[in-house]
Amino acid sequence: MYFRVTGQMQANNAIANMQQQSAALATVQGQLSSGIQLQVPSDNPVGYTTLAQAQTSSLQYATYNQTMTDATSTLSASTNALQNVNNILTQAQTIATQGADATTGAEGYQALATEVTSLISEMVTNANASQNGTYLFGGTANNAPPFQVASTDANGNPTAISYSGSSDPSQVLIGPGQTVNTQYAGSQVFQQTGADVFQALITLQNNLTNPTLTQSQNSMSQALNQSLSQISSAATGIQNVTAQQSSSMSMLSSLQTQVQNLQLAANTQAGNVSSTDYASAIVQMQEQETSLQASMEVSSQILQPSLLNFIQ
Repeated sequence: MYFRVTGQMQANNAIANMQQQSAALATVQGQLSSGIQLQVPSDNPVGYTTLAQAQTSSLQYATYNQTMTDATSTLSASTNALQNVNNILTQAQTIATQGADATTGAEGYQALATEVTSLISEMVTNANASQNGTYLFGGTANNAPPFQVASTDANGNPTAISYSGSSDPSQVLIGPGQTVNTQYAGSQVFQQTGADVFQALITLQNNLTNPTLTQSQNSMSQALNQSLSQISSAATGIQNVTAQQSSSMSMLSSLQTQVQNLQLAANTQAGNVSSTDYASAIVQMQEQETSLQASMEVSSQILQPSLLNFIQ
């Protein structure tokens, strides 16, 4: 049994071969013009898998990088607010020291008390600091101001400050299984046990307006010295929280550099796999052009009808 190779079969084979070579040439030309040699899995199954993994890693690193940028911005705003708080407490210490001076009279105490009332208002404002509509010291309940004046005296001066935020800090994911606190729980910042910022200021205000104390310099000095101690403890508490947040920002800066380097490595790997090797592609294109030209020349001989073919 044998197969007869007809002229039609030769012609069909020649045409199919040229079409295949033309497609291969077009592919190489496309790689040269686009700069991309790997567009679909069939181009290189193994390489495409490597490319997909590198791109996935790059996107993940980009997400972590953005999260760390946002977290750093939040912590920076928070530490700025705490610096303002520390300045307020420093002013309160100055007022308490002035009040303990033996030359201070009743009118002087009242003036100092008025200053303290203003400081309490400033303190509430800073404790309710926000960034882009998110409150920095509300913990996970950061959509509303966490601190409010709960009660006032007959003159409208605040006598108690309440906290309505969450007891849990808000956290963000900055790496596989790794988180960092961003919005702190305000009660753990401003109302620490033995270091309550608001209570220290309210006590100072009350001392300066207490009729019993204002009539006795000795009693006033003792009370204000106690206030100084309370304010100092409150300031230490604020400074400790500031140190924690500054440490977190330092850690984020270091980690973010590492993540950016990993993302760059993933992008480089993806580029190496998918980008056209121009030197190799040019050689391939020249080979394909030469091969196609040769096929066209051979095929032209096969496809030309001879007189014998015409007679048959």
